[in-house]
Amino acid sequence: MDLGLTATAVDKLPEVARHEVGVPRIALVHTWVNTQNEGWYRVELERLGIPYDYISDQDVGRMADLREKYDAIIWGPVGGNAQSIVRGIAKFSDSEAPIPWKASVLTPNIGLTPDQTDDIRGGMGVQGVANLQKFIESGGLFITIGNNASIPIDFGMVSGVTIQDARNLQCAGPCSMQTLPTAAARSHTVTMRSSRCISTSHRFFKCPRPVEEALAAGEGAAARGKQADRPAEDRNPIRT
Repeated sequence: MDLGLTATAVDKLPEVARHEVGVPRIALVHTWVNTQNEGWYRVELERLGIPYDYISDQDVGRMADLREKYDAIIWGPVGGNAQSIVRGIAKFSDSEAPIPWKASVLTPNIGLTPDQTDDIRGGMGVQGVANLQKFIESGGLFITIGNNASIPIDFGMVSGVTIQDARNLQCAGPCSMQTLPTAAARSHTVTMRSSRCISTSHRFFKCPRPVEEALAAGEGAAARGKQADRPAEDRNPIRT
């Protein structure tokens, strides 16, 4: 009932034409800048029994026809702007020694990780951007999370979409488990459906007092002034 569906028992299956339903082919993309945050998405996909491939941004740069293999690409959360995400860990010269992430005599446990590489430097690059553009234009669904929302915007995959950060949104005081409403706590939210591209990012933080009181106390410079007047040890700002 939580889904709004009503189930009715029958004596036998209806005698109607049936066909198998295809399972979307999903890729979860990680970068070598950070391989921890998207781990929470791996946990949930695996908990729900949803099959997926775990690939790196370097793979995106190498795969010219992503659409041939995937129906949906989810880019796990990672910090930085579009340019730094596309570039990845800086690689200044081919003469530099590689920085591997793979099993070796010295690092045998890395062999237990779901992905490995001979060199963690370099992201998907502009070729990866072009490959994603082709994937989207071919009907693929590209889903970004958090800062990744800037990739399709800054590299022209969508138009008429901007990101607005609520930099001054804050809530101070002793901690509790009350949470601000979505509308008030959403500091960086972008939703794009143009060109088969969806991006959404909801950032929430804990509110130390009842919602109404916290919102009333957080109005503009007056609230920040009250915060500044308190002893340093009593300040507990929680910013997005």
